[in-house]
Amino acid sequence: MLMTPSFRSISSFGQSTIQKFSNSVSEMKKFAGRDFKDVLQCTGPCFEGLFPKSVNSGIQDLLFIMACWHASAKLRLHTEDSLDSFQGLTTTFTKQIQYFANKICPHFEMVETPSKCATSMCAEAARVRKRKPRCSHSTHSTQGAK
Repeated sequence: MLMTPSFRSISSFGQSTIQKFSNSVSEMKKFAGRDFKDVLQCTGPCFEGLFPKSVNSGIQDLLFIMACWHASAKLRLHTEDSLDSFQGLTTTFTKQIQYFANKICPHFEMVETPSKCATSMCAEAARVRKRKPRCSHSTHSTQGAK
């Protein structure tokens, strides 16, 4: 994976801050809250220079807004001012996601990871197995019974 070397090169910060990343961040399963926070905090430096200049600033802006929104969302006690700030961040975050979806995503071809693809194929096969064939002779016509 393209992202793996960057994330693996980040050393841990103490015992309770950012822990060492697994072999492949894109293949991580069962994200805990701290895993999401750790990945989010490290994406800026890891993604720096990874994308073309035409979209890089939009991606970096989205990552920054996500980190700010996440930090505000996890506050344990809010005041009226912090709620107003959070509401503003939520609006900005929403606009940034829309910009990302409409302006940045079309520049890239998206593909599933191999494990996600295998999971999707297994789920589709299970759905197909569960489908019951419809009975072709479910009702008989009673015309002409008089």
